[in-house]
Amino acid sequence: MKNILENKNNCCGCTACYNICPKNAISMVLDEEGFKRPIIDEDKCVNCGLCKKNCPVLNSTENYSINKCYVGYNKSDISRMNNASSGSIFELIAEEVINQNGIVIGACFNNQNKLIHKYINNISDINKLKGSKYLESDLNDIFKFIRSNIKSKKILFVGTPCQVAGLKSFLKYNNDNLICLDLFCHGVPSPKLFGKYIKEMEKNITTH
Repeated sequence: MKNILENKNNCCGCTACYNICPKNAISMVLDEEGFKRPIIDEDKCVNCGLCKKNCPVLNSTENYSINKCYVGYNKSDISRMNNASSGSIFELIAEEVINQNGIVIGACFNNQNKLIHKYINNISDINKLKGSKYLESDLNDIFKFIRSNIKSKKILFVGTPCQVAGLKSFLKYNNDNLICLDLFCHGVPSPKLFGKYIKEMEKNITTH
């Protein structure tokens, strides 16, 4: 087994295959364009097929039925709403989950200006996850972390539709403790391109 998908451009980098592999035979490696794609170590692979069974691209199901649709914003605190990119709805839901001794998982920049998904369980840390990033984030082992905690904790996961689809495909079952918030998304730019932009900005600052 060499590739999970025949056309790598169909891969969304959700990490479902990476997290489900029982032999740790899959690594998420940057391709030439700077996107993380799964690479299979054939020496470790036992051809169990779990990677393909858990790929949301290979196992997608179209669902156009919408029962109800709501629009909302934080009208009780205008200052919060003005400092948010979604009417401060995320902040309100995150606070409710944490107040129930739950966990909130979202994207934030680390000290190296790399976008990663991380978990928080303290209201004072919510600001770290606020705001739109418009960049592919590094999920690492977040799916495994969610699976280990979902039975005992309420968890809020925020990500792109591809990441949410990957998480649900990985878990393989519905759980009342899991709340997912995905975004309107038409694709994300390359982290490699963003890294070049950061270097150019740093170069301009040092030369002026």
